[in-house]
Amino acid sequence: MSFWFQNGGCSNKRQTTLMSRLKKCFGAGGYITLCALAAVAQAQDQSAPGAIVRFDISQRFEYSDNPDLADPKVSESRAITTFGVGVTSDTQVSRFRFDMRSNLEAGATRETGLSSPVLTLGYDRDVGHSRLGSALSFQDAAVNSDSTSTVFDPGSIKKLGVDLEVETGADAPFGTSWTLFHDSQRYSGTTDPSLIDNTTDGITGQLLFRFDPRVTGRLTGKYVDYDIKGTGTDRRTTGIGAGLEVQLDKLWQADLSLSRDKVRLTGLSNRTEEGLSVGLRLNREMARGMLSLDLASDVGENGRRDSAILRRKVDLPLGALTVSGGATQTDGLGSNPLYGLDYTRELPRGTFSISLEQSVETDTTTQEEINSSLRISHTAAINSTSRLRSSASVYDSNELGSGADDSRRVDLSLTYERDLTADWDLISGLSHRRSTSDSATDRSSNTVYVGLKRSFDWIP
Repeated sequence: MSFWFQNGGCSNKRQTTLMSRLKKCFGAGGYITLCALAAVAQAQDQSAPGAIVRFDISQRFEYSDNPDLADPKVSESRAITTFGVGVTSDTQVSRFRFDMRSNLEAGATRETGLSSPVLTLGYDRDVGHSRLGSALSFQDAAVNSDSTSTVFDPGSIKKLGVDLEVETGADAPFGTSWTLFHDSQRYSGTTDPSLIDNTTDGITGQLLFRFDPRVTGRLTGKYVDYDIKGTGTDRRTTGIGAGLEVQLDKLWQADLSLSRDKVRLTGLSNRTEEGLSVGLRLNREMARGMLSLDLASDVGENGRRDSAILRRKVDLPLGALTVSGGATQTDGLGSNPLYGLDYTRELPRGTFSISLEQSVETDTTTQEEINSSLRISHTAAINSTSRLRSSASVYDSNELGSGADDSRRVDLSLTYERDLTADWDLISGLSHRRSTSDSATDRSSNTVYVGLKRSFDWIP
């Protein structure tokens, strides 16, 4: 990893060029944080014994009748070489993770070169009653490569995320907890006007008062600045509040929170939403699991949003099951049901899992929407050297209110893997993507591929 972050990532000519590009894309704040985390990462890598370095390489040849979900369809054959390196190091007081990977693509209709770089970096340190946690992630990928993207666009998106957490006085009568975060999204080569560059910066804090082992009080504060880089609506959220967590008896636990919140919107929409946000969570220990109830009435970008969710978790002999049900209502938009499911099971020759997640979100145009994500996966061992993997996912975006533009995406895949040697595997498979929208023509893509991959570890 030294060729990426030698001397904090700001030393030689190639590193300076790379970092200057990141600085140009994400601003001075993200650049400074990137250098700081890189310096911490290098120090940890040099001092921590027992580090494990993992290398991954794969070569894949594929044919797709519409890789970019274009209209009309444009087919293409291409070769994709993937390189990856990861570093893991754990000590008694710290934990370090680093992962970097990128593709080298070559095709008849595109220029040969590196694509889809991904970088993640994490460092945690826990000493006495204090804890430090930091994480960084960077990704540059095609807009349509995200399974939750229902936008038809040939462009790409760069994502940068930085998080820093500091906790003091853990398990002490008085403690503090702080979180700072930065998220950026930058688009290039896009044509859809809804794909707008944006940045989110925020800080949250808590002062914790542990009156006794069963009662903990807290004072809370938050500041979140969501900034649109262009025509749109900026949002600035502030809040100050208090909370109380109580262990009522051996089975019941309650958590009550109150906050005075204010959301100021400027740009295409100019208004202010403010008021008292209230939340209550009740947990009860059950046989082989837990029962919980969440009640909330929050002030957000579109006024007051009320929600109620009942959740039951059950530990099974060969897996686990979590089910939930409830409803949400936002001012002027009516009420909508919310469901959830998470089930995993160990099979005699593999695993099976299914999950359903629903959430209420506000998009870049302050449009309220309910997003549903359904995922099903199955892995089966054919024999001691080969496996079959299948998966299906459905992502549905349901916009609320007038002028709603609903969309849906379906991804199906089937993969066959076979161990050729102790290090080399044969991989082959096929996939299908389909995306629909109220405002665009339906698109689909079919892909078939075959290749080789290898992974090996090195202990310095």
